[in-house]
Amino acid sequence: MLTVDDLAAAGLPGCLTGPAVRGDVGAVAAHLDALDEESRALDAATTRALLPSAARVGVAGATFASLEALLGPR
Repeated sequence: MLTVDDLAAAGLPGCLTGPAVRGDVGAVAAHLDALDEESRALDAATTRALLPSAARVGVAGATFASLEALLGPR
């Protein structure tokens, strides 16, 4: 329940975790590379949906642009 507690305490996007929110382009790329085509498309779409939250917690500039390019168009 820690994540639920974090959500209650920090709200969104403060409680989000994971490579996209950390700006870890390499980890996002590795995750996508490990998936089959259908799973990759789903993962890219859900990760792309996190980008506005990643921006609110400080992912910006070249890192943000790299994530956008890696995840492809909407």
